[in-house]
Amino acid sequence: MGGVNPNIPSAVCSAFGWESDLVTFSPIVQGYINRTFLVLMGHQPHAILQWINTEVFTRVDQLMANIQLAQQVLQPTALLIPTTSGDPYLNHPQHGTWRATQYMENSVCYSLAPDAVIAHAAGVLLGEFHTQLSSLTPSKFHVTLPGFQSMSLRLSQFDTAWAQASALRKKEAESAVDQLKTIITRVSYLEDLPQNRVIHHDAKLSNMLFDRQNQKGLVVIDLDTLMPGSLFMDVGDCLRTLAVNTKEGDINPASFLEQHAQRFFQGYLTTMEGIITPEETQSLYPGSVYMPSIHALRALTDYLLGDLYYQVQYPTQNLDRAKSLLGHAQCIAQGLSV
Repeated sequence: MGGVNPNIPSAVCSAFGWESDLVTFSPIVQGYINRTFLVLMGHQPHAILQWINTEVFTRVDQLMANIQLAQQVLQPTALLIPTTSGDPYLNHPQHGTWRATQYMENSVCYSLAPDAVIAHAAGVLLGEFHTQLSSLTPSKFHVTLPGFQSMSLRLSQFDTAWAQASALRKKEAESAVDQLKTIITRVSYLEDLPQNRVIHHDAKLSNMLFDRQNQKGLVVIDLDTLMPGSLFMDVGDCLRTLAVNTKEGDINPASFLEQHAQRFFQGYLTTMEGIITPEETQSLYPGSVYMPSIHALRALTDYLLGDLYYQVQYPTQNLDRAKSLLGHAQCIAQGLSV
């Protein structure tokens, strides 16, 4: 099959009906877990193809069932493209697990919000996403990653990793550990709030698509972690990627973007009026500190374990991610007076 990226097995291409010599694949390097490719037909965007990391997502059937259930109410959404056999995804005995979704025309995504207009659009989009999902019963969704955002579970995993880590990695991580535990003590109580909403669980800005022309929000993508949780988790994930001026992993000092944060909350809370409760609203500011803190904890744990979970391009990348996320948590906490 001429022109096909050799990293994509021909059996995967055939399963989705991509037999033409004009098919090519362009890697999208953003996520840390799955591998994602833009599918090009005659050099024109056609679909998104993802290899699902089943070492992390061990319950793919439940994961896909959650996505299919949510897509019954999410409008618009990047619909799944079935295989030629009519299945929602491919589970190949030699080549792994793959799924394809529609490509959203004229869409763009951002790692950082370029301006307050996009920050406001992200708030509206996340509010629309939560509003639509509120019509579904959380108990009908599978919990595919138990304790995913549990601070106590992540602290327990960290303690295990610390006991197993090399002396060198412990020494390199020591200052970050001290800073992180100071922040965590202020927001860890949030994990005891009811997890009675269907949420994304990874609602960072790069998992949102915007219209290239009018900058309106289009869809929330990458629904692998969709399951019951608390609203502050998605809000915190979104805010940590749009209310600071540095990307995750950038160890330069981060600054809080007050106008971005204000416009985000304005868009989100206006859209969620009548849906969000006063108690949930009160959790959003501390939740915006909780989320970068728990991500920093996870990155630090993976660093101590020798980088087993996240893909890394250099030896201290997970430690740098943890330090960066810690900086985000600190400047957000100061900016929101948490």
